Amino acid sequence: MTTTTHTHAPTAADPGPDLGGGTPAPQPRRGLRVSILRDVDGSDYSNGGLSGRVTRVTLVGDLIEFYDAAVFAPDDDAPAVRLVQRAGSYGIAVPDQAHPDRVGPMASGAFVYSSDSRFRRLSAHLGCGGSAIPLHDRFETTEQYAALSRD
Repeated sequence: MTTTTHTHAPTAADPGPDLGGGTPAPQPRRGLRVSILRDVDGSDYSNGGLSGRVTRVTLVGDLIEFYDAAVFAPDDDAPAVRLVQRAGSYGIAVPDQAHPDRVGPMASGAFVYSSDSRFRRLSAHLGCGGSAIPLHDRFETTEQYAALSRD
C-alpha cells in the first residue's frame, strides 16, 4: 500500500486520500479571516445578523482559493461568508448559510476588511478598490420587511 502526503488543496487529478470504496476524504473548507467594521457606538443594525454577534468572519469560496487565501477554517467565532460579484456593480460579502424563510440578505451598515495583501487583491477584483467590502448580513421576516418598507 502506498501512502501519499498532501500538502495542497485537492484537485480533480488528485482528490485527496481515499477513505475506502473510492471515496476521497472530505477536505475542510478554508478561507481568509477578516475583521467586521461597524458603527463605533456599537449599534447593531443587522437584525441579529453576523455583525451583531461576532467581530470576525472567514471569507470562503472559489475567488478566495484563486487568490491563494484559503488559510483558516471557519468556526463559531469567525463563521463562513461568501463574496458575491453583483452585475454592473461592486461585490458584497454574504453569510454562507441560507435563510429561505427570510427576506435578504441586505446591507446592515457593516463592512469586512483585512490588512492582508490578499484581501486587497480580492477587494480590487470585486470593484471595491482594495478597501472594505460591504457585509450584507441583515435578514428580515416578510412581516418586518413589509412594515419597514412602507412609505
